[in-house]
Amino acid sequence: MVILLGALLALALVPPTVLERLPSLCLWHRLNLPCWGCGTVRALSALLHGDVAGAWRINHNVAGTAPLLLALLTGQALAIWKRRAAAG
Repeated sequence: MVILLGALLALALVPPTVLERLPSLCLWHRLNLPCWGCGTVRALSALLHGDVAGAWRINHNVAGTAPLLLALLTGQALAIWKRRAAAG
């Protein structure tokens, strides 16, 4: 959970324009093949900066990824809260 929160915090702090200048690490992109995941990180960064339309334009995958990340974080936070409540 800490790693995920750290990654999301980094995306919230780094402007999407900076991410666009970084080289792509995607193997499919380097082989000139289509990749449904390319742009997901930039889209999440745009979304965390409040640019919903920009996030959608970068990659439609953000419509599923963002709620999934939110559900994952919520589930982890609830699990930690329940453990602490049970411990006393």
